Amino acid sequence: MDKSTFFELAAKILAGEASAAEQEKFDVYLRNEEYLQLYDWLREEWQKELKYKSGEFDLERGLRKLRSKITDATEADTRQQSSILSLKRVLRVAASLLVLVSISIFIYRLHAPHNVPQQTDRITVSAQRGERKTFQLPDGSTVSLNSGATIQYPAAFSGDIRQIHLTGEAFFDVTTDKKRPFVVTAGGFETTVLGTSFDINHQAGRFSVTVETGRVRVAKAGRNEGVILEKDQQATFDSATDRFRKTAVVTAKYTDWKDHTLRFDEITVGEAFEKIETWYNVTIRCDSAALLNRTIKGTYHNEPLQNVLDDLAFMIGITYTYQSADTLIIR
Repeated sequence: MDKSTFFELAAKILAGEASAAEQEKFDVYLRNEEYLQLYDWLREEWQKELKYKSGEFDLERGLRKLRSKITDATEADTRQQSSILSLKRVLRVAASLLVLVSISIFIYRLHAPHNVPQQTDRITVSAQRGERKTFQLPDGSTVSLNSGATIQYPAAFSGDIRQIHLTGEAFFDVTTDKKRPFVVTAGGFETTVLGTSFDINHQAGRFSVTVETGRVRVAKAGRNEGVILEKDQQATFDSATDRFRKTAVVTAKYTDWKDHTLRFDEITVGEAFEKIETWYNVTIRCDSAALLNRTIKGTYHNEPLQNVLDDLAFMIGITYTYQSADTLIIR
């Protein structure tokens, strides 16, 4: 892992300019404790250093800030033999990266790692393919992780917010604390609540939030504008328009996975196979485009894999054989 790449990705995430691929790459960094703590600190510094106008950064002010800090660093170099960052290097960074990236890199190195606020130990919990996992956070909130999801959180919440980092899909039932908002960061998105229950799904470049009870605010990191969701509402992010789309939904269709219910709700067979692979931790091989594009509907509660496959065989006429213990050939 490379720190310069991390800084560039972090700045793009905070600026709300990261692509889906960059968000996925950044999630890998956040699985590392050092980078996770560093991002939390950078996020706080970012909010202090930058000013927003209608969701856009004040570029001139950003440049003035950068030049001022460069001057300060130069004067510090004169007084100290071991400088944190030379003027020439800062100028090279400023010329090659976004002003936002330059500011974040410079702020970090100016303060030096030993000045990063100490945080409590973090806990990482993952649900492997084929399993779902439910547990409690230190504040009493309940989290259910869907297959393949990972969550990171502090051993004890301190400060003004309860910060959580998520990769994949999870359902949260949040304990109310009006003085300390509950903030879930997933890639380049932040969901903020005081006390409610909701589902976040961030995987394969897609992002959505579905509210079961209460009220939440969803926004891209580093942006003031966002969308407010209430019970039975969902926000999905459209990367083409760079905006959220809010719709009314039947919440259970998006959250009953936590109750061990596998649902195919008017989706293609190909999409159903992807769900089955994750749900049961198997690999499915199917070369029939005609079959994969067919649409199906079905609901299975705590059913073994064979029952699901037999039902699909009855519904759409598939045949299946096991190539190995966890690999299926479907025709």
